[in-house]
Amino acid sequence: MNADVQDVVAAGNTGDTSGSPATAEDAYGIGAMNEEKEMTRFSSYNPGAVENPDVVGLEKDVKLPRASGTSMGTVLD
Repeated sequence: MNADVQDVVAAGNTGDTSGSPATAEDAYGIGAMNEEKEMTRFSSYNPGAVENPDVVGLEKDVKLPRASGTSMGTVLD
């Protein structure tokens, strides 16, 4: 981290062990999880000395409800 800027990077999308920049000392790695709260098969990881991803978010196929009149999310019946 330099000048109070946090590096936020994708852990990777190969499903393999991730590497740089996600494993850099000051990097904050982001991964993906599915509806079952498990890492997705495409989200990379690193179970070694530098654990990552640091945080995961919902993958692209997870449908979330949206409020009427908004453009984000998916309308659910």
